Amino acid sequence: IPHRPALVQVILVACIAFGIAVICGIIVFCVIHQIVKAEERQQLTLLYENVQIPLLGDQEGSEDSGSEESTHLLPENEKELGKFIISVIRSKRRENIRRNG
Repeated sequence: IPHRPALVQVILVACIAFGIAVICGIIVFCVIHQIVKAEERQQLTLLYENVQIPLLGDQEGSEDSGSEESTHLLPENEKELGKFIISVIRSKRRENIRRNG
């Protein structure tokens, strides 16, 4: 469009503004994502601090080996517990968003 320099400038300015808006949106998304991840980690650490897993010597009155094994978490079960806790946190957050939003 060589015979319309004003139109070229308007299109150029619009494209630059759109690009800046997209970049700002991505930055805001990343910041919010980091904040949510930090909050999730904080809630997860609080939950892990509150969960007490008895050790072998800490059990009171249970000499039965079957009950001893059932109170200990295997590494696979710890991962599943972590996934469960994260899903509970997410569902509570969705519940709060629905209630407040």
